[in-house]
Order: sequence, then structure tokens, then C-alpha cells
Amino acid sequence: MFPLPIYENHRNVPLKVEVQVALRFSDMGIGDEEIKMLRRVHFYACGANDLEPDSDGGTELGRMLFHLYQQGVRSEVALMQMLTKGSLAMDE
Repeated sequence: MFPLPIYENHRNVPLKVEVQVALRFSDMGIGDEEIKMLRRVHFYACGANDLEPDSDGGTELGRMLFHLYQQGVRSEVALMQMLTKGSLAMDE
């Protein structure tokens, strides 16, 4: 259950509330084939970026993948391209 917004004043202006929720793709009602595709993308992108999938960097890459998927990017190739070194906006 997600918390309801807390309102700042009588104008019903919501306060900024940040909640960290551990969501899995399976929790979003994503089908098995999509989950398999997302795992392939994550594995590929981690390898292309010299990261272990369970490392901090691999976890961050997973967060980026999750965000891109939530934003509507559904193409396996597009996700792979967006998550490889040439496209990542990371500090060197």
C-alpha cells in the first residue's frame, strides 16, 4: 500500500514525499516474455559496461532500465543501445 499525500495547507498543495519502494518487474504485471527480455537487456548492458549484474553499478544500470521501461521504451534493441557505454551519461 502506498502512503497518501500529506497536504501542506488549505490549498491542498502536496508536500514532496519521497518513498523508496522495492518493486520487481513481476510486481508490475509484466508478462514472462517481457521479463525475459528485460533480463537479457540487463545482462547484455552489464557485460558491455564491464559490470557484474549484482554489483552497485549493475544495480544502478537495472534502475535505469526500470526507468526507461516505465517511460515506455519497449524495444529490446533500443534499451540495449541506451544502456551501453556509448549512450550512458556517467561521470568518468
